Amino acid sequence: MGRKDKSLEDKAYNYLHDMIIQHKLQAGKRIIESDIADCLGMSRTPVRAALRRLEEEKLVYSLQNLGTFVEQLTVKDVLEMNELRIVLEVKALESCVMKAADEDIDECIRVTESITVTDSAQDIKAKDEYFNNFIIHYCENSRIRDILHSLNAELSHPRHLVAFTEKRLEVMKQDHLKILKYIKARSYSRAAKALEKHHNNRYYGFMEEYMKMIIK
Repeated sequence: MGRKDKSLEDKAYNYLHDMIIQHKLQAGKRIIESDIADCLGMSRTPVRAALRRLEEEKLVYSLQNLGTFVEQLTVKDVLEMNELRIVLEVKALESCVMKAADEDIDECIRVTESITVTDSAQDIKAKDEYFNNFIIHYCENSRIRDILHSLNAELSHPRHLVAFTEKRLEVMKQDHLKILKYIKARSYSRAAKALEKHHNNRYYGFMEEYMKMIIK
C-alpha cells in the first residue's frame, strides 16, 4: 500500500470512528461505502480498508450480501465484559506495580495530565487506551493480555459514547492519576481498590445514558 493510499485509509477510518464514537452513526445503522467515499472525495477502496479496521475493533460488523453495520452491544453484554475486565485488569496490575519503571509511570502521568475536553474523540480514546495498555503491558500472562485487549476494543464504543463532557473527562483523568500515584508508590492494594472503583463508577455513570441510546 502506498503512502497516499494509507493516508486516505486513515482519513476514512478517523472520520467513521469519530462518527460512531460520537453517536452520529447509530447502532444498527448500515454504512454505505459509496456514500462515505463521496462525502470524503475518495474511492471506495480506502473506505473498505477503514471498515475492516473498525470491524477488528468491534465497532462495526458485516453480513454477507447485506453490508456493514454499526455494532450494537446489549446492556447485559456491557455489564459482563466490564465485570470480566475488572477481574483481569486487577490481576494484571500486580505485575505493573512490581515492574513498571518510574520513568514509564511518569510518562503515563504526563499523557494523562494532557487530557482536555478540547481534545478530539480520537485523541481522548488514544490517551485513555494509553493508560489501559500501560497496565496490561507488564502482565506476564499472555492470555490475560489478549483477553484484556479484546475486551477494551469491544468496550471502546459504549465507554466513549458518553465520555465527552468536561466533568466526565475530569473524573476519568483524576481516577487515572490516583491509580498511577499508587502504582508509583508500589501500593498494589490501594491501586487495585482505586482501579476497581474507577471502572465501576465509570460503568454506572454511563449506563443510564447508554440504555437511552440503544432503545431509541
